Amino acid sequence: MFFLTSFLGIISQRTGLNLSLLSKYTYGSKGMVIPMIVMALMTLGWFSNITGMVGEIWGTFLGNPSGVIVMNPSDFGHNIPPITLEAMLATVFWGLVFTYTAAKGITAIEKVSSAVGPTILIIAIVMGFVMIGQAGGREAFMGIANQRTGLSLGAGVTALVGSWMAGAVMGVDLFRFNKNLKAVWLGSAACFIITNPVLNIAGYISTISYGNYNLVVNG
Repeated sequence: MFFLTSFLGIISQRTGLNLSLLSKYTYGSKGMVIPMIVMALMTLGWFSNITGMVGEIWGTFLGNPSGVIVMNPSDFGHNIPPITLEAMLATVFWGLVFTYTAAKGITAIEKVSSAVGPTILIIAIVMGFVMIGQAGGREAFMGIANQRTGLSLGAGVTALVGSWMAGAVMGVDLFRFNKNLKAVWLGSAACFIITNPVLNIAGYISTISYGNYNLVVNG
């Protein structure tokens, strides 16, 4: 994914074209509709996942002072905590913030990511060590991990790559604003060599320690 994003980023940086325009050269003016529909569905799912996760974090932080439960997923057979009014409102609020920054363009996205990106990375690293300590230390943590069964190699690679693939391809729309090719390589490395592996590892640690991948909520 690092090389895929980098090579696509190089093309977009040199041409200044976004993903839809580049797809026109590959698939034609009619064929480009197919990858655009696929990406639209994937990014919709990504947007729902991210806003829901942020809403869950803020819902946990705010609690449920209103006492209002908007929906109880357990009524539908899902082992998910009740969705409070506070969590729903937080999800809607941050969804609007994400939409607003995207509509404002790359400048607004850059301002938010410059502050939020490093913060998330630091939190993930710190929480990783904290959760291992709370599990009883490295040896105790590895003992718990060794008792778990996981996915097959093929299923694991598919799940991991599939989780980040939309972002890898959509990087085209961001890297076209880079000033030079060096920035493209560094941006791809920051995402797929540093940040994403750390987040995946922190999520794994959280899952082993607490049974939940959302390390911020567990913290």
